[in-house]
Amino acid sequence: MKSILRISDIDFGNIIHSKLAGKGGVYRIFSQSNQKPQKIGRLLESDDSGTLYIGKADLFTNRAIELKKSTDPEYTSSSHEFGSRYKKLNELNEKITKTYPYETLYAELIESENPRGKEKELLEKYIIKIWRASTIQ
Repeated sequence: MKSILRISDIDFGNIIHSKLAGKGGVYRIFSQSNQKPQKIGRLLESDDSGTLYIGKADLFTNRAIELKKSTDPEYTSSSHEFGSRYKKLNELNEKITKTYPYETLYAELIESENPRGKEKELLEKYIIKIWRASTIQ
C-alpha cells in the first residue's frame, strides 16, 4: 500500500497514526507543484520524478514524525538526515528554499515487511534509471 502526504499538512502525524500505526517500509521525499513532481537537475540527467530523498522506516509513526519536525521551519529538530540537510542547504543557499519550499514537499510512504531490502531496491532502481537516461543520449 502507498500513501502520499504533504509534509507540511497539519494532520500529517494524525494521518500516519491512523493509517500506518505499527507499520514500516520506505519513503520517498519529493517536491510537487501544480500536482506534478518538480524536475531536479542531477549530475548526468534531469530527474522527472522529483526525488529528493529515499529512506526506510521500521515504524512510520516514529520516522515520519522525525522527518516532519526536522524539515518544518518552525522546529529546530535535527533528528532526521533529510531535514538537517534541507535546512543546512537553505542556510548556505536560499535557492533551495525558493526552488523546493517546505509547502511543496511530499512523502510517498510504501509499506514493506522488509524496509531495509525495499530501500536498497528503490535506491538501486533510481540509480539505474538516472544512469540509463544519461547514456541513451
